[in-house]
Amino acid sequence: MRRGEIRAEVAALKARQVDQADLCATLARFDPIWDSLTIREQARIFQLLVERVGYDGAKGAVAITFRSSGIRSLAAESFGEKKA
Repeated sequence: MRRGEIRAEVAALKARQVDQADLCATLARFDPIWDSLTIREQARIFQLLVERVGYDGAKGAVAITFRSSGIRSLAAESFGEKKA
């Protein structure tokens, strides 16, 4: 029984993966859209997508942690869906 649950979970995770080529193409078309948004709209998108930004001054490195549900939340807000 446990093996079936694991297979189902793995299948669900694979279905949620984003194809790299699709992501790159979408991001390439995003700049003009971003530029047309108000500061408030940009901030809201940032809040939905980004969980944490860290900076290591010694290494000069920035680390960004994205929200796992960020894209889904953005889509829901964009299309007027209400949270359950």
